[in-house]
This record gives sequence, structure tokens and C-alpha cells, in this order.
Amino acid sequence: MNNWNNILKDFAHKCGDGGPDMTNPRHLALLRESLIKFGWKENATNEFVGNLREAACKVGQNPDDTGCEPASGGKGKDKKDKNKSSVGKSESADIKQPTKEQSTKESKKAKRMERMVGLISREKSISDEAGSSSLSDEDARKYSDYLETINTPEGFDAWVKEERERRQKEEDDHGTVDDKTIDELDENLREELCGKDAKISTRGAHKGKKTCPEFKKLYESIATKGGPPDNAVTGNYPADMVYPEGHSKSGQPHPNAGKSKKDVRYKNVLKSYLETGGVCPITKEVVPLQDMQLDHIVSLNNGGKDEPGNWMFTKSNINQFKSAKENPAIQADLEEVLNMTDEEWETKEAEDKFKNYKKNEQREFWKSQFAKGAAHPTEEQLNKMSKDEVDAFIYAYNETVSEDEQISRYGTQKKEVTLKNGEKIQLTYARGEGGNAIQPIDGKPETYGLYVDEDTGEVKQNPEFAKSYKAASKKYKSARGSGGRGKTKKDSIDAIKKKGLVTKLKDDKATNETVDKALKEHRGEVSDSPEKERLDTAKEKVKKLEKDGKITGGVMKKKVDTQMKQWDKDNPPPTESTKEIDNPEAGEPYEPKIPPKPDESDKEAMYNWEKTKEREERKATLIDKDGKPLKTTKKEKLPVGKDDKLTKAGKRSRAYKDWEKKRDKQEYHYYRKEFYDTFGQEV
Repeated sequence: MNNWNNILKDFAHKCGDGGPDMTNPRHLALLRESLIKFGWKENATNEFVGNLREAACKVGQNPDDTGCEPASGGKGKDKKDKNKSSVGKSESADIKQPTKEQSTKESKKAKRMERMVGLISREKSISDEAGSSSLSDEDARKYSDYLETINTPEGFDAWVKEERERRQKEEDDHGTVDDKTIDELDENLREELCGKDAKISTRGAHKGKKTCPEFKKLYESIATKGGPPDNAVTGNYPADMVYPEGHSKSGQPHPNAGKSKKDVRYKNVLKSYLETGGVCPITKEVVPLQDMQLDHIVSLNNGGKDEPGNWMFTKSNINQFKSAKENPAIQADLEEVLNMTDEEWETKEAEDKFKNYKKNEQREFWKSQFAKGAAHPTEEQLNKMSKDEVDAFIYAYNETVSEDEQISRYGTQKKEVTLKNGEKIQLTYARGEGGNAIQPIDGKPETYGLYVDEDTGEVKQNPEFAKSYKAASKKYKSARGSGGRGKTKKDSIDAIKKKGLVTKLKDDKATNETVDKALKEHRGEVSDSPEKERLDTAKEKVKKLEKDGKITGGVMKKKVDTQMKQWDKDNPPPTESTKEIDNPEAGEPYEPKIPPKPDESDKEAMYNWEKTKEREERKATLIDKDGKPLKTTKKEKLPVGKDDKLTKAGKRSRAYKDWEKKRDKQEYHYYRKEFYDTFGQEV
């Protein structure tokens, strides 16, 4: 009886208050789940549960009441013996041997649960090192095939059908993913990460449940997967929340009413992941949740909603490669990857390894200098360093001081803000993906929810985050932590100088010379490292291929780039766009001329009448009574910056997007043409 303690513990937990009752058919089914979960074979499970059922029949249950088979040649027990059973007729009447099909399904459900706990609780395997999230050759090919498939309406429909059928099979095999399944999964995740001795939370979304730092970290990452807007994971849903108009249950109480928004999203993400079977729809691989990214099919910036129907899980490296791009830009970029030779792949891997090695060595070097008390270079020395070396210096310094004393590595800037009393002050804003949010001042509501418009540079206020200091501060911190844009080398050096970490040569000549000598030796060691030698060897292989007239991905890219430079000259980006406006010359709208409705029994006449009605009503939205169009177009200049180049607002215009798509198609065409010319295959 392997894992007997775990089996009993799991079984008792499922049964709830009151303890297990071996005469209860539901409890017998739960026992079956526990046995299979902890590795029991199906035949052994069926035999064991069957024996328990048989024993229940012998305890005094009347065959007429329970469906138990009477003993051979005998009759059931006396009625008075039935009192020995703790279960009445209503509970014991359905004790039956499960069918083979039922047993198989329960076994699959238990195995899915065990598998999913492993896939979800597993830590992220992709590191933050250079190249760790790059597309492999195999993933690039699968991604390219997927894009080729969905590029046509027919192909997209076929892909959707295939994905639906796969998910339906998942449901047929393992059962529907309902609230009970998610609650069980949540319990198992807590058990897996927290263990048996974990404390029970007394408040919040975790009230009455096991909790621990490891689970809280997982919970947070799942609840916020896909970067939802703050209002999707903050606070609770209204207590009187009902289904919206148009829904089949319109006006009825909504199941999310009064619940934590973060907890609802956490469970929705789990549910969505389980429904996919943990399978990436592009590569068809089973991928741990932490190595998946939640992508919005229609982006939030493009009007998409943060809800399960608009979610898609993909491997992290594929989603990162995609970024904000759309077809055919993605396909053009994929061609670069797909045309790489083995030697180029080797070079890329060597470059990534050398980059990581160099970064780590630079950090260790400056750590050692700080430990010696010799890390006080001159401004001239800092200026001669590379940006990476300066960044490593700051990183090493931050390791030696408290968080309050650290030098920020985020790209922040100052912006002048006018307070209500007329005072003008400089406030920091975060130049990250979070939207250039300005750091608020507690007690100054006029600073809440402020941000810097990327196109105009103006200070504006977002009403959503202007409600409180807490909301505004949270937005600023999320923007600051979004990653951002690292500081320029100059900004980093200025920050180092401000901390007093720079000396003048005349003040400390010996230290400066020591730093200079040590830095020179360090650079030499890096240059002579096996990682650098491996990179140089890989590059030489590629050079030899090109020298021998072989077509490499690099050669192909140069050819395409040359063609694209000419295309850009011949097809410059737009400088203006057209905007639909009301036609000032138009009069009263056209009055629809709809004939009398025919007898509905005359199907043909009804069809013609409906078409006429539709056509006439459509005309009323397009022309006036004299036939003049109600709308016309007006040309507008696209906004440009001081450098006479289009601003981000200009690049968001429909005119620019259309031009960009046309350009991407052309680049993809040139790649395919080069491939055809080189290898003689169809474009």
C-alpha cells in the first residue's frame, strides 16, 4: 500500500467534515480518485473499492434497499440489523460498481490534476540572460508554418476548427474544467508549495486556506499574467453586480459579485490554461505555465478586452519575438531566422554566451574593486568605459549599500509641474512601458495620475489614477518597474558623480592608476577567454562560407536590405492622412422609399421586400435627398517632431499603418524571392 498515509489524508480532506463513510457512494468515488492520484493501478483500484462495497453490503444493508447482491443461496439481513449501518436508504441505495469507462475517466482526471500541479508550480526555466528567450530554429519553423496557415480566411477557419476539436477531446477525456476543478487545483498547488505545516490565512482571498511566500509569489504571477490593466486586479467587484444587457441571464446576480478582482482573474487564468491542456497552439508542445505568456488576441491598446475569450497562451520566446508586431512584419523577421546556416546559429549562441560571460565578469571586477576600496575612478576613466562597463560599476556599487542608497538604473527624467498655489516644481517621471507616469506627491491631489504625453511632451492627467495617492503611486511604480529604458551612459555617469564616487586625478593619483591597471588587465582576460575564442572561431566559419560563395542568412539579409533601401526611396512614408467629415454641401438625408410589406406567406416576395428595405435604409445613411454624399474626406498633415520625422501619434495613423504593412509585405516578398533564386523553390 504505497503512499497509504497520503492517500488517507487526501481522501479525508475531500470528504470534508464528518470523516469518511465507506457506505457513502460519493465517498467511494472520492477514494477511487485518491488511490489513482497516488499511483494505484486501475485494476487494483477497482478490486479494492469493490471489496469495500461488498463489505458495506455485509454490514447489514438489505439487498432490496441497496442493490447489493444477496449472499449465495441466502436472503438479506433482518431489518433490525440494518440499524448497524450509519447510512440510511437515500445514501446507500446507489452504491454501485463504476463502469470501466467511468473508472478510466476518473483515472485520467486524477492524472491531469497531478500533471497540471507540476506544470503550474514549476519555476520559470527561461532566464534573463542574453539569448535565453531567443527563437530556436524549430520554433521559428513552427511559428512560420502557423502564420502561413492563418494568413487566409480558409486557413484560419481550419486552424480554429482543429484547435476546438483538440480542446473538445481534452474535455471529453478529462471532464469539464469547472469551479470545483479549479478549487481542487488551487488546494493542490498550496499543498505542493506550502507543505503540511503551512499556516492558514485568516483574511483576504486566502482566508481559510494554506498560504506561504512561495504560493503567494505564484498566485501574484498568475493573477497578473499578460499585464492586465490595474482596474482588472484591484479591489472587488460590486456587491450588486448583475449580468449585462444582451446576456441570456441579463439582470440576474453575477457569480463574481463582491469577489476580489485579483482572485477571480487568478482562477480564470488557471481555468484557461487547463482548458488548453497546457499546450501551446503554435508549437503543439506541452509547456509549463511560467514558460508561457498570456497574449491578448486583440491587443488592449486596440480595443481588446482582458477576458478569457480574448486570451491565448503561447511559449514565451514566441510571444517575445512577436512583440507588438503583426503580419507580415513577423514573417519577414522570421525569414531572417529561418535562413540562418548552422554556422550562423553557432555564432549566435557563442555571442550570447560571451555577452553573458562579459557582463558577469564586469560585475565581479567592480565588486572586487569596491571590496578593496579602490573603486573611485576619475570622470575621464568613466567616459572611456563602455556603457556596459558603467552599468556594471553601478550594479556592483548597489550590491554594497542599502536599497535607499542605491543608484537607480531606470531611465527617469524630470518634468516641471505647476501646483495649485502656482508653485512650479520638478517631478520625476518613469520612461518605461507603463506610460511615462509622474511620481505623485502625497497630499497634493493635483499631482495624482499625471503623465507625460509621448508625442507632445505635455503633462496630462489620467482620471483613472487621479482618485487617490495610492492609485497614482502604484501606477508610477508599475511604470518604473516595467522595464524599461535603461539610462544613457551620460545619465549614469552623472548619477555616479552625484553619489561622490568619482575622484580627480590630482586627488588620488595612486588609486586612479591602480584602477586603470586593473581594468586593463580585466579587459585582457575577457578578450583572451575561451568564450571569446569560441565566438571568434564561429565567426571565422561564417566568413569562410561567404568567401567560398555560399549563401548565408547574413548574405541574404544584406541583399534584402539593399532592395529595401531603394524601395524606401521610391515609396516614402506618408505625410498626410484622410479624415472622414460631414459634407457641408449635403442637405436633408435621403428618405427611404420602402414599398408596402407583402404577405409573409409569399417567401419570394418577402425576400425581395427585405432586400429593398435594407438597400433603401442604407442609402439614407450615405446620401441626401438630392443624391449628394453625406460624408466627405479631409486631408490632414501628420504630426512631425523637431527632426521633421513623424511622431508616435503620426505613426499610429491609419495612413502610416497601411504604408508600414505594405512595406512589410514587400520585405517578406524580397526574402522569399531571394530564397527562390538561391534554392529554386517556389515562393
